[in-house]
Amino acid sequence: FAKKIASDFDMPLKIIHPSDIISPLVGQTEINIKQVFDDAKETNSILLFDEADSFFHARGDSLNRHNDIKVNEFLTQIEDFNGILFCCTNLPESFDKATDRRFNFHVEFKSLTKEGVDLLCDSYFKEFSLSENQRNKIFEAGEVTPGDFGTVYKNLKFTAQEKINSESICQELIKVVKLKARNSESTKQIGFAI
Repeated sequence: FAKKIASDFDMPLKIIHPSDIISPLVGQTEINIKQVFDDAKETNSILLFDEADSFFHARGDSLNRHNDIKVNEFLTQIEDFNGILFCCTNLPESFDKATDRRFNFHVEFKSLTKEGVDLLCDSYFKEFSLSENQRNKIFEAGEVTPGDFGTVYKNLKFTAQEKINSESICQELIKVVKLKARNSESTKQIGFAI
């Protein structure tokens, strides 16, 4: 979604991961946060913070005073940033309450509809012509997301070509969806909030 917005506005997109910013050195994380925002202002870039829950945890635990300072710096930088900012998370409930007023929109991306499954089958695996029955099985497997298709597509790079067919793709997608459901202990939210 952020890539599409960047493309539509013809603006550079800077994707920031926690490892790009968080430092074990006291004070360095805050310097890194400021630098990211300063660079985005200078280059008129859209910012996308991946796994933003790493940056916006609820404050107030005196044992984590250093982490609270990190959150404070982020909130201050957001206040002063006039550009476009996206923050992705699967854990929006862990965000500090002060983030609510700093974001104009909170968007939840839900699991795919049947039409979405059909679209991604054609997009990722067009040459394998998944049948309507196979597409229905994928849709009925659980909460199917675009990431599930991406995972299977990447995994196929490590599979012998002669073993790849519409049924193997169907079964692999079902397996990924069901494994995700078993591993999920949180609510049924996916996607990110902005």
